[in-house]
Amino acid sequence: MSILLSQAPEPQAMIKVAPSISEVHNIVHIMTLLRNPRSGEELLLMFRRKPEDTFGGMLNCPSGHIDGSETRRAAAVREFIEETGIERSMKFRHLGEMSVQTNIGTFNSHSLIARITAEEYGAIRNTEHIPGSKMAIALSGICASTLSEMTPVDAAIIRAALARGADKISAMV
Repeated sequence: MSILLSQAPEPQAMIKVAPSISEVHNIVHIMTLLRNPRSGEELLLMFRRKPEDTFGGMLNCPSGHIDGSETRRAAAVREFIEETGIERSMKFRHLGEMSVQTNIGTFNSHSLIARITAEEYGAIRNTEHIPGSKMAIALSGICASTLSEMTPVDAAIIRAALARGADKISAMV
């Protein structure tokens, strides 16, 4: 599987995961980073999706559909609050855009990146996923088996981000 990601302000990528149908989903995807206060290592916030949800049981970053004429930033703020319960003013940076084809449709993801503190991580209310499934995954430890547990959109975004280098991800926020 190849990943094409330009360094333009609005990078583009196309990953073909599976045959698609005509349904198109416009979503925001928030890669939420936490720096481990002891080691300084970058950790990625993820949840496990409820079994009855699309891609049930798989790992997922905070994300969701862009409603109507909502902007990417407005959708990111809304989805982040809905999925974490954190309601402070967040600084989001645009990481890129991807179109991921799956067996249930095409997901046009506008990926953003944000940073939270250890205190905020501890206060997250897991509101839309399997209770107790909140986890902080070390970016340096993400491997093929971890990627296989992620939704196709998450896996594609993480592969592209890691291809750019975790140090570059950290520098973006």
